[in-house]
Amino acid sequence: MSPLLGKTHYDRRRIMTRAAQAREKRKYKKAITLYRQVLEHEPKSTELHRKLAPLLAQTKQESEAKASYSVVLSALMRDGFSEQVGGLYREALSYMPLHVELWAELAEFQVKRQLQADAVQTLLEGRRRFRSRKYRSQAIRLLLLVQEVEPYHLEGTLDLAGLLSRSGGVRQALGLLDGLAGRTRGRSLRRVRGRQLRLRPGFGTAGRWMRALVLGR
Repeated sequence: MSPLLGKTHYDRRRIMTRAAQAREKRKYKKAITLYRQVLEHEPKSTELHRKLAPLLAQTKQESEAKASYSVVLSALMRDGFSEQVGGLYREALSYMPLHVELWAELAEFQVKRQLQADAVQTLLEGRRRFRSRKYRSQAIRLLLLVQEVEPYHLEGTLDLAGLLSRSGGVRQALGLLDGLAGRTRGRSLRRVRGRQLRLRPGFGTAGRWMRALVLGR
């Protein structure tokens, strides 16, 4: 008997065609199954991971989607296609906006390209995705990264101080606000002093708030 008897013939072109058809009909799980058949033969194929990643994300298989996106992102950076990296991160985030690692990685990539202002905006945009109490730790993480990129960023620091104080880190929050107060004037300083007064009511903080209110310093 032939050793090939009974074995399924691997026809890459046919499988890829069926997968594309399933994807066009929004039969994402079927498409994933077919692409994975090819992936068994080509585990490092960037082309396959590029096709799989959004399908996995749309079917809520986020860890697998992240792994496939990582393969493609690494290949793009290795081959010097940096301009495409940001767009691919944005695509991934459009499907997985609550994946905090993606926000952090995109900001890190932007910092490496010396796009610090863009990185700060990315982190703040990501933070806004984590508004509920159950996501507080993720929001704090992103705001701490803002501090690394732009220490004492006004909005980021005020937001971080508020989250830390609600998480029991009042002393840390006050330390951030003290540092911010020494770097601001006018309306911004009044906001900082007001936040300090709410966190630590007393004659000292009230007096500093009044001074900022009247003199702006």
